[in-house]
Amino acid sequence: MKFKTKIIFIYSIVLILSTSIIALIGLYSLNMSINNEIECFERNELSRIKEGLENYVNIAFENLNSNYQRAQNKDYLKKQYGHRLVNIIDLAHSTINAELDSIKNGIHTESQAKEIAINAIKKMRYDNGTGYIWINDMGTPIPKMIMHPTVPGLDGKVLDNPKFNCALGKKQNLFQAFVEACDQKGEGFVDYLWPKPTQNGLTKDQPKLSYVRLVKEWNWVIGTGIYVDDAIKDAMETSKNEIDKMRYNDGVGYFWINDMGKPIPKMIMHPTVPALNGKLLDNKKFNCAQGIGKNLFQAFVEVCEKDKSGFVDYLWPKPSKNGLTADQPKLSFVKLYEPWQWVVGTGVYIDDIQNDVERKRYDLTKQLKQLSTIYFMTVAFIVLGAIFCVSIMISQSVIKPINLITSKLQNICKRIVEASGYILTNNGDLSKDSDIHIEKIEKSLGTLEEMYQKTEQSAKYANDANERMHETEKVINDSNASMDELTSSMQKITATSEETQKIIKTIDEIAFQTNLLALNAAVEAARAGEAGAGFAVVADEVRNLAMRAAEAARNTGTLIEGSVNEINNGSEIVSRTNEEFSTVAESITKTDELIDKITGASREQTNDINQFMDSIKEICNDMQNNKNNIGQSMSLSEDLTDLADELSGVVVEMVSFTQNDSEITEIDA
Repeated sequence: MKFKTKIIFIYSIVLILSTSIIALIGLYSLNMSINNEIECFERNELSRIKEGLENYVNIAFENLNSNYQRAQNKDYLKKQYGHRLVNIIDLAHSTINAELDSIKNGIHTESQAKEIAINAIKKMRYDNGTGYIWINDMGTPIPKMIMHPTVPGLDGKVLDNPKFNCALGKKQNLFQAFVEACDQKGEGFVDYLWPKPTQNGLTKDQPKLSYVRLVKEWNWVIGTGIYVDDAIKDAMETSKNEIDKMRYNDGVGYFWINDMGKPIPKMIMHPTVPALNGKLLDNKKFNCAQGIGKNLFQAFVEVCEKDKSGFVDYLWPKPSKNGLTADQPKLSFVKLYEPWQWVVGTGVYIDDIQNDVERKRYDLTKQLKQLSTIYFMTVAFIVLGAIFCVSIMISQSVIKPINLITSKLQNICKRIVEASGYILTNNGDLSKDSDIHIEKIEKSLGTLEEMYQKTEQSAKYANDANERMHETEKVINDSNASMDELTSSMQKITATSEETQKIIKTIDEIAFQTNLLALNAAVEAARAGEAGAGFAVVADEVRNLAMRAAEAARNTGTLIEGSVNEINNGSEIVSRTNEEFSTVAESITKTDELIDKITGASREQTNDINQFMDSIKEICNDMQNNKNNIGQSMSLSEDLTDLADELSGVVVEMVSFTQNDSEITEIDA
């Protein structure tokens, strides 16, 4: 196979593999995009459905809130129930008017007429006995109760109990509000909180609306009221009926209402299964929520307890033309109406979303297949065109340059072989010269070692002489010390001799005085005659003794003086000897210093010779390494020659690929 054909074949394979990988990556990216688009479509559909459910429930929620607000609206209550309250007060007022007429006609006194009217009004009842009429006065600042039919303990008392601070939503005293309404217009409505009578007694405070009217003749306020919880019950019934009829999505969508009862809630209203109304929702078929078989309505209650509203998914049979289908996925939105503790909800089947998703997936997959076909056809056309262009390019731009390169490589191989031979020859000569240099260096190293040993011996001798001089210096120093002590002793002896001379002189003086005394004693004895004869003898002996003592003292002084002179001479000799020892010591010290210098110089010379020997050894090692490197270089030159031969063979093979049936000239190595 020709070199050109091989290159085209390899390029074609690489191109096909590259385009195939790119195509697969592209298809994978498209497939991922399709999956992402489907997921996004599914999320959007689910969000749209959730938003729709929430909007529908909010509509029903607004209906509940509207009815609840209306049931608490004073104007609405007045319009709804006011006429009844007015009619009841008209009846009580007619009774009072009748008694007023009896007073005018003289039938009763005023007190009798009041008592009769009070008793008559006390007995009046309506709404199954829960409705009644009371009477209070117009007293200020706080009125007084005249008659209350259900709480007679209030009769005759000022109505200032804090429990009456419950009117008009601002905790105003209830009966003050009645008085103010009558002061302004003679009648009026007041809303407030009040216990409601039942068969079991009074309940907790309940919202109530009352109508009051002033009886000017007696300054009475007569009033009655209706409990607003009745209006709320009406509002609840109205809300149930209205939500029961509410539909959306072509009549398929509806709303239900259940309570917040536990553990199982109760159905308040279900428009399509009214049989559930008022019943506990504990049927097992309701255990279908959240994929864990949980009671559906319990799940509604839990969602509302946690977040006031939310979504619950479950399975439920779907109505169709042929009846109910198998369980289908369904999603409901529920919301808690807190004033009545109602859970309002609606739901929609979401199996349609899955159908829409599958249709979307089918359409996108079909488009992907079409794009893949077009893509692969385009790629195949591009690959064929690229192969054709590459074959032309290789013929014109690759083969010729390769022939030129092979020719240049042949020349390079020849030059490499020649250079390798030259390097090999030079390395041989260099190796011989290195051997000669190494031999000379080794001889020089032997001579240096002998010099080193002799210098080291001289340094040792100088060191010994230095030690002996140190010892001599020590002896001289000790002798100097002894001479100093001898000089000091001689000086002390001289001083003692001088003191002795002084003592002898004193003795001589004493002898002289004694002699004088003896002469005086002899003169006195002579004068005394025979009486002093004995004393004269004694005086004579004393004088003789004094003379001998004086002579002995003079002789001793002479001897001591001679000793002192000898001692002084000896001191001068010791001083001169001491000075001569000091001169010797100084000479020895200088000699010692010179020997120290000689010793130091010998040591430095030994160290220098040692360092020089180390340098010579390093040079010798370097020469040996150079010799080894030369050997390696010669080996590498031989390897380079072999590689040049191999390169020549490769060039021959390249020529055989690029030149068909042409003779190839081999390269001489």
